[in-house]
Amino acid sequence: MPPAASSSEIVLLPAEAHAGSWTTSRFTVGIGIWELAYQYQCTEVREGPAFQVLSASSGSTALGEVLERYPLSGSGIERFQQNVPVDLTLQVEADESCTSSLKAIEQH
Repeated sequence: MPPAASSSEIVLLPAEAHAGSWTTSRFTVGIGIWELAYQYQCTEVREGPAFQVLSASSGSTALGEVLERYPLSGSGIERFQQNVPVDLTLQVEADESCTSSLKAIEQH
């Protein structure tokens, strides 16, 4: 019998899929590791990155870069260590020809 999993996942941001540029709803990240799963597909070449995700914490107008990708399509999971709880909103910057989705989970 395999050992029991030592961590559980909490969905912070359910999977959302959109076309072009878009902004997520606000979600709260606690202390610990959280992951951002992403997927995107573009049909046109554009100047700069094909897909970019920026973050803003509650009460801040400054955007921080979370990830940047240049190929026309891709997917993956980025892991982040959070040292203090924070409310986040993610902003996707992509060409109108792109469809993309994001999902955020927290590991416990």
